[in-house]
Amino acid sequence: MGTLYQFKSKQQIEDELIEKEYREFIKLLHAFMEGQTSKYELLKIMVKGKEFMFYDKHNVEIDKPMQFDDFDLDNALISALISFAPEKVEIIQCDDEKIMRSIKDIFVNKIVVA
Repeated sequence: MGTLYQFKSKQQIEDELIEKEYREFIKLLHAFMEGQTSKYELLKIMVKGKEFMFYDKHNVEIDKPMQFDDFDLDNALISALISFAPEKVEIIQCDDEKIMRSIKDIFVNKIVVA
């Protein structure tokens, strides 16, 4: 006879599956980035609301601030970061916990938090 602790809610199971898919996606990104040539020694990121900006190591803006709806912001930001393939990423400001987690997970050994 099973104990109460052996049963998981449908939501718990869904959350675990989502987390597993997220981890697998992060692994794929790591593998992809290993083959990328770095375009920047240091890329600085600032995320404010629905805008994000990139700066090089000399604080020269790389991209104009872009505006996206909530769904597209993380996809656009992560896509840009992956295409830049920086050696180091400095997070100047990020007020979105989900985006912050993704950046830290993808660039795990390359993060500098200002």
